[in-house]
Amino acid sequence: MRDPGEAGISGVTITLTGTNDLGQAVTRTTTTDATGAYSFTFLHDGTYTITETTEPSGFTDGIDTPGTFAGVPTGTTATLPDRITAIAIPPGGSGIEFNFGEVFSGFLGKTIVSTTDAATTGTNVSIGETVRFRLVAEIQQGTLVDVQLRDNLPAGLRFLDDGSARAALVSTSEERARSLRRSSPERTPLCLSRA
Repeated sequence: MRDPGEAGISGVTITLTGTNDLGQAVTRTTTTDATGAYSFTFLHDGTYTITETTEPSGFTDGIDTPGTFAGVPTGTTATLPDRITAIAIPPGGSGIEFNFGEVFSGFLGKTIVSTTDAATTGTNVSIGETVRFRLVAEIQQGTLVDVQLRDNLPAGLRFLDDGSARAALVSTSEERARSLRRSSPERTPLCLSRA
């Protein structure tokens, strides 16, 4: 089951295997659509397994849930790889909600944009040098409350506020622009906008 406001994951390969009522081996593969949905149609009744072939990039395994046929639960979950086994399709049955849960794992990265010493290469900076860097945080889609992006500097270094600190929120969703309010006078205000 999805939580309210939770988006599906597109482009995930799902494979169905099993044996139909005629004793024939069945193997089909599909990919989740933009909403995270997938389907297998025109199946004979039989017993099947649905497998999430690869873990989606940027996610770790969550809770998988077997679905139902006419409100009757069927299937058993297993891991490594994610799969729902023992799915008994009755004659004329149409199943729903065979879901593979995923947990967004996020990403936080920092890269140097510029320094006051033209000879600096990579991450090798000199004592006394001023460094401008970019923090990139990948966060889960949805509503965020009281978000803080914090970079703890190593001992002996300090943050120089020259008024140029900015943040940009890049999104592929259709949501309208949102803004953050300054939470305390000691913090540099950040201007957020959606691309």
